[in-house]
Amino acid sequence: MKKFLTVTFLFFSIFGFSNARNNASNDEKQAVINSFYDFMKFHTSPENVKKNVFTNSVEGTNEIWGKNVSNQRKKNLEDIAASQTNKSLKNSADYLIIANSKISYKVLDAEIKNGTAVLTVHIKGPNFTAHASELENYIKKISNEEKKKISKMNNKQYQNFLLEKGSEFYLQLVKRNNLQYMENDIKVYVKKYPNTWGVIQDYTINNAIYKYLGFGYGPELMKIGR
Repeated sequence: MKKFLTVTFLFFSIFGFSNARNNASNDEKQAVINSFYDFMKFHTSPENVKKNVFTNSVEGTNEIWGKNVSNQRKKNLEDIAASQTNKSLKNSADYLIIANSKISYKVLDAEIKNGTAVLTVHIKGPNFTAHASELENYIKKISNEEKKKISKMNNKQYQNFLLEKGSEFYLQLVKRNNLQYMENDIKVYVKKYPNTWGVIQDYTINNAIYKYLGFGYGPELMKIGR
């Protein structure tokens, strides 16, 4: 349960459901490209990051998962969201704003066919997975130092503790000079809706972009142990 918490508490505050659409124009290719930039702006803008964290909602994340994740996993995420404290929420908003500001991207090409499009995007962003062992060691160290206090905690208090310490770790991490990055050319799939273009918000289709938005932790992790 501890490992689940220290990794997946990220998701409810990262993956919001974007309503960003770009009106079709005479220049269809540019409209497709613009829809991606609108999508990324929605997910990385400080205002939307704060809103997604402090509304404490998992609805957008669940919509992106659809039927690909068990109801129990969704329930677990709701429990984690409910366990957030003012401190963990503030830390989460702060480190996500900083981490998102470090994502860079550029559309290299767009291929359009029958109402769908495939973008080739060069993207670079923080890779939290490269620091996973550090997070585990940090939690172990803090837990050992405060084991007497932890022994008196109920389950909810322990979840509060883990979320606060996990968010503290990430807030420190994004400010470090040795923060690890990942960089690659990826495919992003876009669909034409009535008179508009929009990025397909389904992680089974657009897993690559969601991995960058999740700083290496893709939503497919929630399928583990179903």
